Amino acid sequence: STLFPYTTLFRSGLSGDGLRARIAELVDNPTEQMLDNAADYARYITFQSKTGGVSKGIKEVLRSAPVLRIIVPVVDIITNLTKAGVERSPFAPLLSDWRKQIAAGGATRDVALAKMTVGTGAALAFADLAARGLVTGAGPSDPNRLAMLKATGWQPYSLYNPADNKYYSYT
Repeated sequence: STLFPYTTLFRSGLSGDGLRARIAELVDNPTEQMLDNAADYARYITFQSKTGGVSKGIKEVLRSAPVLRIIVPVVDIITNLTKAGVERSPFAPLLSDWRKQIAAGGATRDVALAKMTVGTGAALAFADLAARGLVTGAGPSDPNRLAMLKATGWQPYSLYNPADNKYYSYT
């Protein structure tokens, strides 16, 4: 598997000192595929992966105006951030890459499902906390309503602990 390159190593039948020696060899001298996978992963976790579709068209338009060329790298980052958010939501099946990962099966499928499940679960947990007033955001945009809310002891961008009736800022 390209996602987990050591999987084939463990299936090779090596064990004990032979397995440890082969792992040490690969750590010291990784294969080209391992290096390519590492570079791809580095681009993925820094939101620098190549993009296509709509972002490709936007980048072409931006490249036509010299002043706007400095914005081109930002388009990829914004696109990849958005994609990462969608991958971790119930909307993941809308992404063709996600559907390909599901079709690939094995560990690749498991990781795609885990991202969607954990991301969706975390979002639902925070939504529940917010609905119960245990996590706060900016508060009302009306300054008078915000002042009244703060007068009750409420604090923006905080976690509320009902056990000690205190807010703890997360900013």
